Amino acid sequence: MTGVCFPKARPPWLRSKRGGQMEFDGYAPSLGLAFEYHGEQHYARSPFFHRGPRAFKQRQQDDEQKRRLCRRRKVTLLEVPYRIPHHQVQVYLGSLLDYANLGVICDRTPIKISELNIWRRKDCNDMRALAVSRGGRLVSDYYISNSEKLRWRCTEGHEWEAVPSSVRRGAWCPICGDKRAAIKRAYTIEKMRTLAEAKGGVCLSANYSNVKSRLRWRCAEGHEWESQASVIIGGHWCPKCEQFRLGRKYALSLEEIQKTAKGRGGECLADNYLNTREKLIWRCAKGHLWRANTNSIRRGSWCPICAKTFRTNRRRCYGR
Repeated sequence: MTGVCFPKARPPWLRSKRGGQMEFDGYAPSLGLAFEYHGEQHYARSPFFHRGPRAFKQRQQDDEQKRRLCRRRKVTLLEVPYRIPHHQVQVYLGSLLDYANLGVICDRTPIKISELNIWRRKDCNDMRALAVSRGGRLVSDYYISNSEKLRWRCTEGHEWEAVPSSVRRGAWCPICGDKRAAIKRAYTIEKMRTLAEAKGGVCLSANYSNVKSRLRWRCAEGHEWESQASVIIGGHWCPKCEQFRLGRKYALSLEEIQKTAKGRGGECLADNYLNTREKLIWRCAKGHLWRANTNSIRRGSWCPICAKTFRTNRRRCYGR
């Protein structure tokens, strides 16, 4: 714009109140001009940039010190907030120069960012691929940074702007998102009952507010529990039945359990069991009864009464 380079600079006089050397993002001594591009950490506390309130306050104090030193040295400091989109930075800087009334010749010919060597081609291609994987496309022609908004289009033709970081985290078309949310809100208690019936159960609640409502349910086995409507809509059902199913999937058969008990000279008195964490009734060779889960038995534990008797007799033996 000015025909003069603005390299990063650390003039000796630019120091914080603590004595630390500060830096300009760009400085042209011949024009008496410097500029700073201020990210969000200059305007609000951010855990990513600041360890605590004191760090943010120190950031603000350093910024004010930089302005103070520039005024003292008669250097005009141009500050560009991160909120200004990159395609509007040229116009914004032009307005700052006009306001400063420095008499600097400023070329207002529009600069095409896509023709500058400042955008990241690989990241742009990654974003295009990500958009295609969502059934849409990236409308923007270039990628500047993870926090610079890009324009997107979904499979329904809706267009919106969003930063790459949010799209990477899973965000997509806000219009489609609002429609899906409206559909979810449209559920009624009658639909909840129909949903439960389709699973062979019953919705016992009388009222429904939204998908976050905790409703009471009963499955075909008679188990009752409370769960958010969204969980049931998402395909989940009775937690006890699910626990029983998983228990059956990974548990030993009763024949294997009885074989383990017989190997110890005893037996397991259970006719069925849920999973390896469920406590069953066991009988040892001496007729003692106790409760324990199959996990502990398989790890080597057995009759606690016999074990206690053994320890008592051993102490008596050593005591003599």
